[in-house]
Amino acid sequence: MFPESKNMSILSAALYILIGTLMTFFPGMSAQLLSISVGAIFTVIGIILLTTYFVLDVHKILYRNDFAFGILSILAGLVIIIQKDLILSLIPILLGLVIMASGLMKLQRAVVAQRIQSNQAMTYLVLSVVALLLGLVIIFLLAGHQSRQVLFIVIGIGLIYAGISDLFAIFFLESSYKKAIERIDHSTPVEKIKESEEKNV
Repeated sequence: MFPESKNMSILSAALYILIGTLMTFFPGMSAQLLSISVGAIFTVIGIILLTTYFVLDVHKILYRNDFAFGILSILAGLVIIIQKDLILSLIPILLGLVIMASGLMKLQRAVVAQRIQSNQAMTYLVLSVVALLLGLVIIFLLAGHQSRQVLFIVIGIGLIYAGISDLFAIFFLESSYKKAIERIDHSTPVEKIKESEEKNV
């Protein structure tokens, strides 16, 4: 994982935990305040992306999309703040999709870990399945729930889980994941053929 990408992942995980904590422990908070908070976070992320784009060396930004994503994030944040009444009904679906996206990224890691025979494949798979199930429950079972407090608490728990599991994957699983990749990269062609034959047996 590139340093900039890792930093963005850490920032995203921290924001998940922050929003999730607010929703879990203050479920009676104003829905308008929640909408403004989410919009403000999107706006801040956009500003960070744009700042990163203009600060980095020109050779490092050649294949990066920080400029486009930064502008889109700022626009999304402003729309959420200005059209908060319209967006409120979509927040459960949007945040449910965020939780599912976190699960899908871990599922991708699980597939790669299995292919390189890393012992972390099952851990990634379990983290992924839990996040996907939480997202599906929020989108298909709880969206439009009569009790806003129940809805906020469940979404909050889902976001906290997504954030903590992302941080766990970044700080505790990444090292063994990299070691497994390095082992594959540094193996000789004969060893690679032997490993391939062993897999096909």
